[in-house]
Amino acid sequence: MAAWILFLILGLSGGWAEAASQQLIKGAEQEGKVVYYTTMSVQETDRILREFKKKYPQITTESFRITKERLLTRLLAEDSANRTGADVVSVNDMVMELLRLRGILGKYDNPEAAAYGAGFKERSGYWTGLYGPTAVIVYNSKMVKPEDVPRTYDDLLQPRWKGKMGMDGSKWEWFAAQLQIMGQEKGMAFMKKLASQDLQFRTGITLLTQLTAAGEFPLIVYGYAHSAEEFLSRGAPIGWTPIQPIFMNLVGVGLTAKAPHPNAARLLGEFLTSREGQSIISSMHRVPVRPNVPADPPRLTQGLNFFALKPETAENYLELEKLFFKTIRGK
Repeated sequence: MAAWILFLILGLSGGWAEAASQQLIKGAEQEGKVVYYTTMSVQETDRILREFKKKYPQITTESFRITKERLLTRLLAEDSANRTGADVVSVNDMVMELLRLRGILGKYDNPEAAAYGAGFKERSGYWTGLYGPTAVIVYNSKMVKPEDVPRTYDDLLQPRWKGKMGMDGSKWEWFAAQLQIMGQEKGMAFMKKLASQDLQFRTGITLLTQLTAAGEFPLIVYGYAHSAEEFLSRGAPIGWTPIQPIFMNLVGVGLTAKAPHPNAARLLGEFLTSREGQSIISSMHRVPVRPNVPADPPRLTQGLNFFALKPETAENYLELEKLFFKTIRGK
């Protein structure tokens, strides 16, 4: 009898879920449009929205690709003017948290979020991980012998690397992550020693990877594994090594609290975080966050442990940014 009751419950819940899904699609098609603000490239955004439109041809898609700073500014301005242009937003986790704190993001019960680990989605349901650039040491394989490849961050403090390491001088998030991983006291001691290594600052992870491949410096303190893989696939003399746990500069996706097209917003949010959507993310050589979707190539995630910034970091990001500039750049 108990088995039949369980079967009946499961059958009914499955029926309810299917009915709810169909109702959501119907509502989205009646709205007929979804607007997406994102920091992904235009090509990547177009690819994802094309696949979404194939599945839901009745829904028109509109997107705005902007930097995280401009995205935040735009949404704050729209909120002050009491008008919301975006339905769905994807940007790094710290900006997502700032948007949540300002009441710009809306809480929603994304059924796909159940597949995600606790550290890779907002605990109350305001956003879910979309993809995660992973911070690794990237080096020129012609200039750095296999036995000299750094295996720990302390290896970067060796005299041989003085004046020979590139670094993005604007990425405070990596700095904040290492303080959380190492502990404040040990982390600050390491950062001060690293700063004394005469780092070569440039802006942009892709540019730094290009310069490393060209031999301008033997290695960069942190680059992105997926970016290194792209250069490697083109025959560039590039290698990368992970220092675990690896900081994942997590990009999340969420819905605005006053989304003009709420049903279409939910549909796109669920598509992006579904196994299908995450597989598209993976095919673009981004690192998917959903555990049951393998990265391309698999070594981008296989056997690796990832760390995302604690959500409360967003509350004092300005202080952390200032500390980063003062400690690493002396400004």
